Amino acid sequence: MTPATWCECFHGSWAGVRYADRVLRRSLLAVIVGSTGCSFLIDATGFTTDDETSTASDAGTDEVTSLADGGGDAAESRCADGPFGAPAPLDSINSPLAEGNPRLSQDELIVVFGRPPVEGDPSDVFIATRPSRDVPFAEPQPLEAANSIGHDLAPALSADGRTVVFASRRTGGRDDLYRVDRASRDAPFGPAALVPNVNTLADESDPFLLGTDLYFSSDRSGGGRKDLFFASNMGSGNAVHLTSLASSFDESDPTLTPDGLLVFFSSQRTDTGAKGKADIWFSRRSSTSEPFSPPQNLSELNTSDNDVPGYISADNCRLYFASDRPGGKGGNDLYVATRAK
Repeated sequence: MTPATWCECFHGSWAGVRYADRVLRRSLLAVIVGSTGCSFLIDATGFTTDDETSTASDAGTDEVTSLADGGGDAAESRCADGPFGAPAPLDSINSPLAEGNPRLSQDELIVVFGRPPVEGDPSDVFIATRPSRDVPFAEPQPLEAANSIGHDLAPALSADGRTVVFASRRTGGRDDLYRVDRASRDAPFGPAALVPNVNTLADESDPFLLGTDLYFSSDRSGGGRKDLFFASNMGSGNAVHLTSLASSFDESDPTLTPDGLLVFFSSQRTDTGAKGKADIWFSRRSSTSEPFSPPQNLSELNTSDNDVPGYISADNCRLYFASDRPGGKGGNDLYVATRAK
């Protein structure tokens, strides 16, 4: 195995120790990087050593490893993989307009989503914050650095809240992936830039950030449908088709747990358990180098309308999603469903 191949393999398995003791992680990485030269691996704070991509990393900082209530390690007090309870609407965000699926920072204090500013206009990226998970989000504001005169939609948020990746049709009729970055949560976002080595002549949309790894949907495979793909290190690695999740229907909106072993996604497939239109499906894998298992329907949350996952909390307790089910304020609305601990 070449050093480059070894580095790529280790990059995937490193997710399994992201929540290990900080001193142990620091020692392990010092030995590994010193002996292999894998300089892009996550450093002692969880950020990559590549300056270009460090702002998108999600693991290892005090801010990220703490639970949303402000304390403890995310490996502690996790919810078991039981059913989710009845969803509650995010009423401080929902409106008569259509809100796209929500993506959150790992402490769940920042949310980004797509929504037209007024009925009939192209979608824009919006952002909202709150001081703690126990209170509603403040009034959403347009994320001006990301928005254009075209459609800007399906934003993804890094765990530290400093990078947003989103889809845009600003240059034509196809979706491309762009990113905006900021130096801290209090700083403004810089100008939008294309994500390198990911966009094609097909649609690329529905991004999700797992550290610096980028998951997204694309119809590049042909057949007029969207499949799910993965690109390491914010597009520095070649995009990999997640064939174990593919079907003859659209797959979109991948949403992963911090260890990368559980994925939720949206699909219109008609497999056993399908409720109709787009449902939330989930799948597991034993390691990040293995394929996902056959997807299962998240039956307790799906309806006969469109249901699309957005974010699973670090403690495995809360799933945020979008749905146009009856009883909302209009169009797609945002919801959160909670598991019992």
